[in-house]
Amino acid sequence: MTGFFLSFLGLTARLNREREGFRVEQQAFIAIGLFLAAYGLIISEKIHRTIVAMAGGIVMVALGIVNQETALHHIDFNTLGPLVGMMMIVGITAETGLFKYIAIWAAKKVGGHPVRILVALSVVTAVGSAFLDNVTTVLLMVPVTFSITRQSRVTPIPFLISQIMASNIGGTATLIGDPPNIMIGDAVKELTFMAFINNLSLISFVILAATLPFFVLAVPEANPDHRRASSEPDDNG
Repeated sequence: MTGFFLSFLGLTARLNREREGFRVEQQAFIAIGLFLAAYGLIISEKIHRTIVAMAGGIVMVALGIVNQETALHHIDFNTLGPLVGMMMIVGITAETGLFKYIAIWAAKKVGGHPVRILVALSVVTAVGSAFLDNVTTVLLMVPVTFSITRQSRVTPIPFLISQIMASNIGGTATLIGDPPNIMIGDAVKELTFMAFINNLSLISFVILAATLPFFVLAVPEANPDHRRASSEPDDNG
């Protein structure tokens, strides 16, 4: 009788474990489905991505996939706080036209030469991205870049790509230059703001200096073949 009772308890525990495993697996599939649906809506841009993200989080809590305490625990306020602060500073500063002024000032200082302009704008973007959100810095620099390249009658493509690269490189130099840096600094307390600068700023700008020549060669005025073709007389002329 005792053996039968123990066997019955073992079978019940096994069924409970299988039921719990099936429930966890089902929740995992639901979570993946919600993630894909949210990602699809964000890509379609039919609904604002903030609304999609908030709605996805609410549905996850409503379906019991995560509870409210766990959901709040996974919100990294130490990362969101600096990002929100930087966005506010950038938004206010952009209204003053400071970034446009710096870009145009840099272009004038190099004499309006396309190659020098590319280097100057890339350096300005890298320095700005080291202390501000890099995506926002690029978005602020792009309109100025289009205006300058239109007046210089050169293709803006190498200018834009070099600024994107410079933004990623410059954002690596400081603790607040990129969201992953903020998350790493929050997880590893020994990595202070000055520790990031001391260990990454020099190597970041060395990488920038090594990268820029490849984009300089993409500017038509810096390409020897282009200069040679431009200097040859037109047979039909």
